Amino acid sequence: MGSRAAHLSIAVALCFWLPAMAAVMHFWWSQARGVLQFDGQAWTLNRVVPPTSVPLTLSAPPEVLLDLQAHLWVRILLVGHPPLWLWLERSSQPERWMDLRRAVYSRARSGADNADETARQAAPGREY
Repeated sequence: MGSRAAHLSIAVALCFWLPAMAAVMHFWWSQARGVLQFDGQAWTLNRVVPPTSVPLTLSAPPEVLLDLQAHLWVRILLVGHPPLWLWLERSSQPERWMDLRRAVYSRARSGADNADETARQAAPGREY
């Protein structure tokens, strides 16, 4: 009787686990693929899957959800689109990885011509 109960519980677990794994795989493989770019003023996404001919503009800088040093999971807001979650990997462009990390974490103010002036505005009352 114990063996039969064990087999039944394994079958029930598989009935839940297999569809859950199928849903995860479908979600993973249907994620947007492309190149995230920052020109110093604005962020854009050039999508590869599904392909687009025009870069899509982000309405805000990417929001880092998880930082694993060699991987970043970010949430982006495209103008006129629902939020997207992107998994960024150092292995796709290792020579540009640190540039990307600096850009994602920087919070430069738009229109600021001088880094010293931006720093003063960010911390009023401090002496430099």
